[in-house]
Amino acid sequence: MNLENRQIWQIAAGDTDRHYADMCLRFGIVVIGPGRYGHMTGTVNAVAEMRKEGISSRQITMLQQFAAEIKEGDIAVLRIGRSEVHGVGIIRGKYSWSPTLMDVDGWDICHYWPVEWVWKSDGKPKLFQNALNFGNTLQRLTQSPTTDALFSWLSELPESREGYAISDLPPAGRPLSIDALCQPLYDYGISLNNLSGLKDCISQLQALAKWYGTYSNRPSEHETVTHLVVPLLLALGWTPQRIALEYHQTGIGRADVALYEYGNRQDEYLTAIVEAKKFGRSCLRAESQVRSYVAEPINRLIVTDGIRYGIFCKDENNRFPDHPTAYLNLADPRDGYPIYGDNCAGADEALWLMNADWRHNLPKPGIVGKDIAA
Repeated sequence: MNLENRQIWQIAAGDTDRHYADMCLRFGIVVIGPGRYGHMTGTVNAVAEMRKEGISSRQITMLQQFAAEIKEGDIAVLRIGRSEVHGVGIIRGKYSWSPTLMDVDGWDICHYWPVEWVWKSDGKPKLFQNALNFGNTLQRLTQSPTTDALFSWLSELPESREGYAISDLPPAGRPLSIDALCQPLYDYGISLNNLSGLKDCISQLQALAKWYGTYSNRPSEHETVTHLVVPLLLALGWTPQRIALEYHQTGIGRADVALYEYGNRQDEYLTAIVEAKKFGRSCLRAESQVRSYVAEPINRLIVTDGIRYGIFCKDENNRFPDHPTAYLNLADPRDGYPIYGDNCAGADEALWLMNADWRHNLPKPGIVGKDIAA
């Protein structure tokens, strides 16, 4: 790869314990946020909105730099921390903004550039001890004694791949009202009285989540379970007799919440495990929990920060998938979340999968006698 007269950008992909490098590599993009204020060069004055909301000048300047100073043909180094390189690519196309990236495991990273990756880590990052910088998500990479080995390696990489073409991001899911969110539950036979209580609960949780965010009151994990998770479980039909907090089993470990088919709380009737993270933290990087409970009689693993829920259901091989079966963001419910994979169902299906009345392989309600091909 020719490095002469080219800008080289180091772009962070989250933190060491919560990152989205695999998403960037999968879709061929580098991203930055916050994105909820809109396109940096769009008709809405995103900068004015950010200043009104108290976004720092440094963050605004970085977004402006990302949109205006990166050029096609520049080199992108996708990093995590100060030492890990997860991808190296060439900037292609043009700066864009997509609502599909509004929620990537809690990250709001709608601003992106297409990238042709000429090297990808495939789970094994290239290490250059302390050669990369903390601080801004976006920074120029310059040559120095600390980065000499990195620059030497970059120069050995191929320039381009034959036949490369920019791929479009999948469209964002359609936003759902609370009524639309709960409608499938009615179709499955949940009573209107129960649905009324669920709708009230969701409204209250949305208000509480907004309060937490507005006043930067980040609840502890215990508070997240108490004030956010348990109220939703109760509204979804789980009774206190079937909800065990601080579940522990020898050889398996501790879980925040265990859900049972019946009220006797015998392990043979354990049906779901809920792992809670602090509000605003990653809730989808649950590989360790998935492995821990794979041999148990449970068929659902639910991971959450109290507002965002990822539901993993065992497949026909009695294994949990790598990507969620369904995803729900109570603050922004949508009918699909394609960023999590083609088979990830939306918020309405997620509520049903979390419901106490859910049963494995129960067919979806259909219209009897209607010719669906008509």
